[in-house]
Amino acid sequence: MAVENNEIVKIGGMIKMTFQEMLKKRESCRAFADRPVSKEDLMKLVEAGRLSPSGCNAQPWKFIIVDEPGAKEKLCDALVVDGGATGAPFRKQVPAFVILVEQPAKVMPFVKEHYGDTQRFAQGDIGMAAMNMCYQ
Repeated sequence: MAVENNEIVKIGGMIKMTFQEMLKKRESCRAFADRPVSKEDLMKLVEAGRLSPSGCNAQPWKFIIVDEPGAKEKLCDALVVDGGATGAPFRKQVPAFVILVEQPAKVMPFVKEHYGDTQRFAQGDIGMAAMNMCYQ
């Protein structure tokens, strides 16, 4: 089967759709199953982020997976600022976090000489990595 007239078609166990349809149907999850996320699935997310584009291929990121219950609790406690939680109440129900951290851009010396501050694109690059992870 194929996508006809931008219709979503189920092929085997997979749903096939156009990229535009995927963008329109994307959702932000707020309800989570009470089970861990497999290491394989977490690594697929990280790989999707790693494969995203970055200025000068600098890859100015580090991915940190937090899925151990005690570490997740400490992370949630750290997300409290001035007595109010940053993030919604569902954050304590999340089975795992993948945190993207800005790292110094890794570029060849001649690139830095030509472009100067190669770190200036880092936050946009990290945003694209997060977007790729959402699409995964």
